[in-house]
Amino acid sequence: MLTPQTLSSLPVGSVQSLNIAATDGSGSPVAQLPVTVTITGSNPQPLMATTDLNGNAQVTWTGVNTGSDLAQAQARISGPLLVSNQVAATWTPAANLAPVVNAGPNQSITLPANTVRLNGTATDDGQPNATLLISWTKLSGPGFVTFSNANQAVTQATFSASGTYVLQLSANDSQLTSTSTVTVTVASQGNMAPVVNAGVNQTISLPTSSVVLSGSASGNNTLTVAWSQVSGPGNVTFSGPNALYTIATFSATGTYVLRLSASAITLNGAISEPNPPTTSIQWSQVSGGAPVVFSSPNTVSTQASFTVSGVYVLELSVSDSTSSASSTVGVTVMNPGGNQPPTVNAGQNQTLQLPQDTITLNDYATDDGLPSGKLVTQWSQVSGPVSNLANGYDFAQVFVVDRTKVSNTDQQDFPILLVIDLPKSIRSATRPLTPITRATRC
Repeated sequence: MLTPQTLSSLPVGSVQSLNIAATDGSGSPVAQLPVTVTITGSNPQPLMATTDLNGNAQVTWTGVNTGSDLAQAQARISGPLLVSNQVAATWTPAANLAPVVNAGPNQSITLPANTVRLNGTATDDGQPNATLLISWTKLSGPGFVTFSNANQAVTQATFSASGTYVLQLSANDSQLTSTSTVTVTVASQGNMAPVVNAGVNQTISLPTSSVVLSGSASGNNTLTVAWSQVSGPGNVTFSGPNALYTIATFSATGTYVLRLSASAITLNGAISEPNPPTTSIQWSQVSGGAPVVFSSPNTVSTQASFTVSGVYVLELSVSDSTSSASSTVGVTVMNPGGNQPPTVNAGQNQTLQLPQDTITLNDYATDDGLPSGKLVTQWSQVSGPVSNLANGYDFAQVFVVDRTKVSNTDQQDFPILLVIDLPKSIRSATRPLTPITRATRC
């Protein structure tokens, strides 16, 4: 016999129990009797049990599917197979439980690092339709937060400014929603003075007039370096005044003191928009004498480094899925000593022989970009050749050519002497020579 004869309805996932009582024809309990309980219906299965000394046993089963089951026991005491009464069980849909969500531990970072990995978790019981929607959002914080994938529990978050942020991970199963928060602290790096080393003292002897300078500079920001002359009897020219490795050329004998300096600027942009969506941020260079390097081009606050002095225009652009905006800022990068004259070299003296009448002038010119970033170059003839010959004398036509380098008030003249040797057949001529006036610049 199976009891109870009526079972209560239970939700899917629950366990039903049935008690078995085995007796013989006289009503005495039958001990150690193997009994099979057959379940038919929504969750069909056989259940096996053996009665104890009192003729009792118990079986259980779990409802996996909704609907109805019918249970009946059978056993053989002696003779034919005996069957028990039937007991019905009803299974209802399981109760929907809210998702279980954890946003992970609180985290702290220090700029220029501006990205963290969010290790969230979200689980559900699969009710009511095996659907679970996950979403990361920002609850509070001074800047924008960009998620690499806002619909995954494990993702990356990038912050546009320093401060304390509270982020929320939510999970929804179409009926119930659960949330969890995590706090991320983004600390500003602070402005620490760079560490600069100009290298060892050096001594040279004329005719050597140049030395190689190998400095070093380090700091917690991207740096701009500059060489300058502190003292000395003559002028010093640097091949790369904004590079750690450069060549210094001296115009006169004496003792010189040179300085290597390093600095950086911080660009503190700002963005404001009500209920901001996912936003793209980008710093870029609009104009200027040399490329600008941004330590974090995709954050509102960043460091900009310059290799050449001059006037620069930088732009901060912001865009979302529907619109975009931008703003510019001007930066003037000065040499430590202010506006310096251009550095000009007209090349080496040269000699050619007629009838060859063309030379190549190998020159170069550099400037610090001040005061306006403009540099105008021009070749000119200072003096020309003698136009007649004297028989019996060796004679040479002489050109002296200089190049004037002008950048507003910057001007320097560097002469170059061109000597044209005449062959003997021309030296004995009596007619005047036509002056050579053509030169080709490379």
